[in-house]
Amino acid sequence: PDRSYVLRALGMTNVWRGRHREAEKSFLAAQEIAEAREDDGALVRILVARAHGLHEIGKGAEALEVLGRALPVAEAIGEARPLARVHRALGLLHVWVGPPDKAIEHGERAIELADQVGDLSVGFWARWGLAVLAGMRGDTARMMRGVDEINDMADRYRSPVLRLWTTDMLVEHDFATGAWDAGLARGEKAIALARSLHQRTLLPRLLVWTSQFHVGRGDLERAEDLV
Repeated sequence: PDRSYVLRALGMTNVWRGRHREAEKSFLAAQEIAEAREDDGALVRILVARAHGLHEIGKGAEALEVLGRALPVAEAIGEARPLARVHRALGLLHVWVGPPDKAIEHGERAIELADQVGDLSVGFWARWGLAVLAGMRGDTARMMRGVDEINDMADRYRSPVLRLWTTDMLVEHDFATGAWDAGLARGEKAIALARSLHQRTLLPRLLVWTSQFHVGRGDLERAEDLV
């Protein structure tokens, strides 16, 4: 009877490994089971996971549609944890597809709900999205405050993967502020760690940003290798 939870976990594993076609099959199978059992809690988690997978391959409009189904279900459940997950997902999605005010609205609501129930994971990713948005808008002071806060959370979570997900922001900041020696060292270390932890979604970003230091220094051969 709990097969939908296993399928969702399998789908998320495939998303993080970059196997999005297999992930979507697992999510759809899990969704069918949850709907048949009228298990709204499972359905919310599956729809959020499915939207994340769609977002990762650039299908923002479809992801928004899926989350549009998840939000009223979560609201009907009336519990903070599932509602926090949906707001976190909406906040992260709006960071990339806009508008930014929606990203802030959903991100702050997700943080409020996550803090109520002590959900470190939801709180981490909601804050991560707001830090990314601040950096994209040129507010690097706010971005760095956000990075410090979420790094503290990653340490409390004892997760090298979560800490790694702030590193690309720090590498970008090092590049923009001229701290190239530190940024290059940080980027190379992060690339090695991302490879060892099989973070295929994050790895391309680290490779591209680290390559920019080599471009700036005229070492185009090394930059090309990274790209």
